[in-house]
Amino acid sequence: MGLASEESDKVDLGDKRLDKKSIKPCDSFSESPESPLNQACEHWRETKTAYRFFQNENVDAGEIMEEHRDKTSTRASNHRTILALQDTSDFVYTNHPKFEGLGAISTKKGKNAGEMFSQDLAMRTCLAVTTDGTPLGLLDQKIFARDPLPDHALRDAEWKKKQKNRPAEEKESIRWIEPLEKISKAMPETQVVTVCDRECDFYDVFATAEKTGSEVLVRATKIHSTNKNNKDVEDGIKKEWKHIASEPEAGTYSVDISEVKKTQKCKWRKASKAKLSIKCGTFKIPPPTNNPKNKTKALSDIKLYAIYAYEKNPPEGEEAVGVQIKNVGLMT
Repeated sequence: MGLASEESDKVDLGDKRLDKKSIKPCDSFSESPESPLNQACEHWRETKTAYRFFQNENVDAGEIMEEHRDKTSTRASNHRTILALQDTSDFVYTNHPKFEGLGAISTKKGKNAGEMFSQDLAMRTCLAVTTDGTPLGLLDQKIFARDPLPDHALRDAEWKKKQKNRPAEEKESIRWIEPLEKISKAMPETQVVTVCDRECDFYDVFATAEKTGSEVLVRATKIHSTNKNNKDVEDGIKKEWKHIASEPEAGTYSVDISEVKKTQKCKWRKASKAKLSIKCGTFKIPPPTNNPKNKTKALSDIKLYAIYAYEKNPPEGEEAVGVQIKNVGLMT
């Protein structure tokens, strides 16, 4: 009995034979996670069994995921605080012409930006880890293909505006929101801090976190005008990071910077220790004017906390190290 067997010992796929067949491939993959299917399996018979299992339409991946999520939640309950790390990976299959049902991602930089497409599948994963980095398991995972863009999409400004103004439930954005709702129900007694990159810096994520009592930590990308209706702010309306930069320094923190080799997109930087100045504060963001929910209900401002870490004195000729983070519910 390997680790994967223990994770799936209570999986019920509606057929005892399928339940049994699910165990061996899982153990094989857990022992050789970097190997393709035929190399991970011990012999051809096992490989054929794995292929048949994956092709069986009666196998519901959600059932396997639900059992694993329960085991992950049980392990997490032994900790006061855990981190739920969300991110997306793309699996590119452009050179595999026999694949069907793939989505398309476009090149965003370079001479042919927006015109060259790769055929891919996207996987959004939410991984639970302890505060010292020990993995506990998956809390959620979705594999999907992005909808193909119509031929006129790249040159039709009106079409782009219409797509941007759709509700989050109709866009890929909903995949960042769903785990917050699931986590709050699965682990009500554990403090779970969901950590996301810049893709999650939008109103609906923070609104859902506030509604469900979830705690989120998001690397900032958007710049909002803050405190529009807040009479307690002496300086009135400011851009959020200008507002935080005006706060007093809360302390310093040193980080080790690895050497960065020079590439087309990066300048060379030698290995060093950067001393970061830390500032923090609060601000309120209003709902976006183009949020379609404005038509049916009054959306409220959301109070966010912000952390701004920056290098005051970078080495001569090098850019300062810095990071801007927004969160809900952490700094009380």
